[in-house]
Amino acid sequence: MGGMGGDISVPYFHMIFNSIEIKGKWMYTREEIRRLVKMVEVGTLRIGKGAGHQVNGRYKLEEYEVALEEAAKHTSWGCSVVFNP
Repeated sequence: MGGMGGDISVPYFHMIFNSIEIKGKWMYTREEIRRLVKMVEVGTLRIGKGAGHQVNGRYKLEEYEVALEEAAKHTSWGCSVVFNP
């Protein structure tokens, strides 16, 4: 994923007189999110344990060093270490 890190200048009058529109979005549209949620609801997209994922550790933010060490041990697909508040 890429993008610009700053502002852009546009020729305002040229855009107005030629009916040019600028449209942007960040990641996904609302409709794409709705479709994704529906896929999870009907079972088309499996997540969590049903998809073979497992949590190998839960840590507080203060325990980040131990959490990172644990994450380094479990690098295969579906293995996670999570932070809890």
